[in-house]
Amino acid sequence: MSSLAKQISVPIFSGQNYDYWAIKMKTYFQSQKLWEIVEEGVTLPEDSSTSSSAEKGKLENKKAKDSEALYYIQTAVADHIFPRISVATSAKEAWSILQKEYQGSAKVRIIKIQTLRRDFENMKMKDSERIDEYYTKVHELVNQLKAYGEDIPEKRVVEKLLISVTEKYDPIVTTIEETKDITTLTVTELVGSLEAYEKRRSRREENSLENAFQSKLNMRSHNSKRKEENFKSTMGDKKKQNMRPCRICKRTNHLEKDCYFRGKPQCRNCKRFGHMEKDCRLKGNHQANCIEENNSSDQLFYTCNSVAEAGEATWYIDSAASNHMTYNKGAFQTLDESFKTNVKLGDNHIVKVEGKGSVAINTKKGTRIINDVMYIPNLRTNLFSVGQMMEKGYTLHFGGDSCTIYDNKDKTLKIAEVRMKEHRCFPIHLQYMGRTTMKAQEDQSWLWHRRLGHFNLQGLKILHQKKMMTDLPQIQAVEGACEACLQGKQHKKPFPSGTSWRVKAILELIHTDVCGPMRTPSHEQNRYFILFIDDYSRMTWVYFMREKSEVFKVFKKFKNLVEKQSGRSIKVLRSDRGKEYNNSEFDKFCEEEGIEHQTTVSYNPQQNGVSERKNRTVMEMARSMLQEKHLPKVFWAEAVYTAVYLLNRCPTKAVQNMTPIEAWSGKKPSAKHLRVFGSICYVHIPTEKRHKLEEKTEKGIFLGYSTQSKGYRIYNLKTKKLIISRDVEFDEDTMWNWDEEKVERQSVMILKETSPQQQ
Repeated sequence: MSSLAKQISVPIFSGQNYDYWAIKMKTYFQSQKLWEIVEEGVTLPEDSSTSSSAEKGKLENKKAKDSEALYYIQTAVADHIFPRISVATSAKEAWSILQKEYQGSAKVRIIKIQTLRRDFENMKMKDSERIDEYYTKVHELVNQLKAYGEDIPEKRVVEKLLISVTEKYDPIVTTIEETKDITTLTVTELVGSLEAYEKRRSRREENSLENAFQSKLNMRSHNSKRKEENFKSTMGDKKKQNMRPCRICKRTNHLEKDCYFRGKPQCRNCKRFGHMEKDCRLKGNHQANCIEENNSSDQLFYTCNSVAEAGEATWYIDSAASNHMTYNKGAFQTLDESFKTNVKLGDNHIVKVEGKGSVAINTKKGTRIINDVMYIPNLRTNLFSVGQMMEKGYTLHFGGDSCTIYDNKDKTLKIAEVRMKEHRCFPIHLQYMGRTTMKAQEDQSWLWHRRLGHFNLQGLKILHQKKMMTDLPQIQAVEGACEACLQGKQHKKPFPSGTSWRVKAILELIHTDVCGPMRTPSHEQNRYFILFIDDYSRMTWVYFMREKSEVFKVFKKFKNLVEKQSGRSIKVLRSDRGKEYNNSEFDKFCEEEGIEHQTTVSYNPQQNGVSERKNRTVMEMARSMLQEKHLPKVFWAEAVYTAVYLLNRCPTKAVQNMTPIEAWSGKKPSAKHLRVFGSICYVHIPTEKRHKLEEKTEKGIFLGYSTQSKGYRIYNLKTKKLIISRDVEFDEDTMWNWDEEKVERQSVMILKETSPQQQ
């Protein structure tokens, strides 16, 4: 072991920030000339007896280095991580175990890179941010991408900063773009120019505020005596007691126009007057309450922390608290205990913040998530920050003896009314959503997301709220995306939404489109499918074909079905100009039946946007269902049929407060029979088809629903045939391992967003 290795301490991995730890360890191994061993391992010769003594010596040296590298890895992990690599016999094996568990497989890493790319592209500077703060966020995202093996060129970072800063930087951005070569401009130079502009702008704003204040002060000095006399003559003792608080300093002993602090700059950090945030002496410390009234005998708000009846679920609305704060660790749904800072209370006492996270609460409108709540064990009262609520878009109105809180989206929706209690405090009692309950609700939401073909959770929430489907439980619009969705759903430029006009009854307009050929034929040897969409209800029908030439025959079959079901006739058929539609036989039939056949302009399928979008949605849903259970592509037709079945029971913007199947038939669909596509199931064998000692069930794979016999479509793993049965038991968290031919318990991966979406 080298002397350098003795001096350098190995970074310890405790289960968090694997990417940063891996970078440090790689650098450490390179300094010890061991990285090649960790990365490539030691290759043993097939027959060592033929090796020369020199080759044997090199091999022994490599083995010694491998043992040394393995020891470093074992030393560099915490005790609760060590059992994972205790069985590893080489440095490469131990490194691969940690990499696979904490960084994921190659497929998962690609998904994470895609998420980080999306975050990078969508990131924009906030109005309240400084340049150095925003650049730190961008730089951190670039480093995360680099940790996953994707380098962002400096030129791209420069371009990102120039297009994503706020409008107040437009003058300097324009100057930089016109006078400098963007391709050679470094990030350091750019950030330096932006910071210099930011400082000059801040100084000008500060000077203008000081001038305004000096002008006000001179006028106030000249007229102070007359104002004092007028004030005394018009305000009695009783009116003083009922005087509204000044909107500038919040005190009640004067009017706003006479406020001493009027015109003075107010620091956004400590909320005091007379200086800007950049000059604040308390910068870096969050301040729970910075109001000081040395001349007043009234109790400050924070004296409420001594109120005996304040319980763990009681919070006090505080206009001087910089963040929501609580001492109750059990209230948190998620908690990042690595977050540390200090908070200064109203009595100048400083307490430590031991974490930051989110709290889930029950409301009449469902579960709400309160983010960025600080955990302070030494706090004796929970504080609800007015400023943080307003920053998230909520409106708080103080009037009379109450505080009314309005929703952040619907400004007219009142979500809480808090009465003023003793000591002029506003206590609000919250009902926490326990971690177990929240997890159970999230798991149930994801289960229904999978049962309904990976339809988006927000749409399922609407489905429940507007009672568009019976037997569907409450759905939580939780954060994140399942792996199958990210793998199966495409992101292309959208087709134009809607048609140029909307019909007023069913069958007035039918959209149609053919998809195929598929590379893999289905079980029935089909390679194409055709969709028919009713424009009024958005009800969709699907048929499968071996050849495109079958379109005419299928259309006649479809026409006969829907016209007899509805008692109406098809008026307009809209398709592309494919030969399967655009031929003399098809045109003659439409003419005889009184159907107007509309076709799109060549090479412009977007004109038939309804069917093109539906085609894409069906394929994305089918692909996600196949991906989740790792089903062979031969089952694509079953997945497409199930996708159409489910989409007819899901909400669409084109139909208000109804699903397509209800708009078509007038009956609400039920969710009671829905199950996760591709799950392992057990089919009951009727007594007539088995002997007394034979098994009562056979194992199969659930492949959708049968509309003809109201049963489930099952692929029998024993007979290798598709059957239809009603007597089926499902195990929705399992899948079939086609390589090993056995049932396998499935782990559903949910990738969480890095930024909160709710408050």
